[in-house]
Amino acid sequence: MPAPGEMRPAHLSVAMHDLVWEFLYLPVIRAVDFLAQRLNYLQFLTIRQYLSVVFGALVSLLLVLASWPLIGALSVEISQMLLSCFWRLC
Repeated sequence: MPAPGEMRPAHLSVAMHDLVWEFLYLPVIRAVDFLAQRLNYLQFLTIRQYLSVVFGALVSLLLVLASWPLIGALSVEISQMLLSCFWRLC
């Protein structure tokens, strides 16, 4: 602030922070940017390498899908076993 009688203009500066942007959007943007930098090499694969990656991803997803009922059955069985042990202790 200039002293009284000075001819220079006064300046007001305000700093505002968008908390939603800083705590919600910015971490997502940083994660996407990190993944984009790490996966950038996929653009430069040969067709043979690309098809191998796609085939591996397909096999992996099919294995997960095939084992899904098994995982579900095991989780139900384990939860029932834990509940029965818990009720015996109480």
